Amino acid sequence: MISWLTEAGIDHTIVPEYFLSLQLEKATKMFIDAVSVTHDKQVVAVVGTANVVSYCHINHIPVYLFVKALQLSHQPFTRQHIYLKVVDMVQDSCVYPLTKHSHDLIDLKLVDNLITENGEVGIGTL
Repeated sequence: MISWLTEAGIDHTIVPEYFLSLQLEKATKMFIDAVSVTHDKQVVAVVGTANVVSYCHINHIPVYLFVKALQLSHQPFTRQHIYLKVVDMVQDSCVYPLTKHSHDLIDLKLVDNLITENGEVGIGTL
């Protein structure tokens, strides 16, 4: 996505999700992509995306989701290949299980604009 923005001459700033709260005053929109969009209107995206989208939604920053039409899935989110892994972590002599997931799920209601290679798609038409 970064190369698309650069090639199109669109001014942009790349901000890691953990610094987003420090950039909210400057943010005018958020661009994200997804692995797929399910027929029950869930977005499957990289881990961390759900937090960023929620943060933008609460702060009225429009979210633009870029996805290829082929990534529109006919399966519900429960049938997506989201993996769970539990790893024992040690910190200060304390051992605890850390649960990790391969992807985030985001309700499509939190997305303001859905863009495919064919242009903008009305979210209500999915």
